[in-house]
Parts: sequence; structure tokens; C-alpha cells
Amino acid sequence: MSINFDSGGHKLKLYIEGQKHIWKSYTIIGFPKKGNEENAIKHIAPNEFKNTSFGSNFRFNKDWHAFVTLLQWDKKEERAKLFDPIERKNNLDYIVNTVVGLVKEFKQ
Repeated sequence: MSINFDSGGHKLKLYIEGQKHIWKSYTIIGFPKKGNEENAIKHIAPNEFKNTSFGSNFRFNKDWHAFVTLLQWDKKEERAKLFDPIERKNNLDYIVNTVVGLVKEFKQ
């Protein structure tokens, strides 16, 4: 899923991406290189992402400017929450609040 927004005249795409094998993987959120120009990333994170809510936990690779783990479905106790309606709602609220918070932070 991608969220598109503008920041300082730059168009940005914030992606939430899961893996096809949910029972042994995790979900990440971040800015992929595809769809996000280097200048836009430098605008929202001139000192990389260390001084943002991504903190020092951010990672990058050939496909991503920066990403962090959002949900860890590779952990049995986290997957178990999918079967509890209250925990599912808590996870949904967490995802929505995280996405909204990141868009607000990076939409300078």
C-alpha cells in the first residue's frame, strides 16, 4: 500500500509492505527508491533518517531509501494477535496512527 503526499514541493510515496508468507515474515514501512526521488528524500531527511521518528532503527538497501519494521509476524506471539478481535483492532489502530504520524512528520 502506498500513501502519496507532497512535502516542500516534492512528491513522496510512503509504502507499507508485507511479505507473501505472513507466518514467517514481517511488515515494513518506508520510502522505496522507486517513486521517490533522491532530492525529495534529502528534503525530508537531510541528515538521513536518524533525526526522525525512524531513529537509528532505520535500514536501507538497493530498493529502499529508508524503512523500519512495522509489524513482526515472524514472531509466534505476534501472529496469535490476529485471532483476537481486540488485538486485531489494536494492531489496526497502531498501523493507522503510525502512518498518519509519519505523513505529518514528513509533510513539512
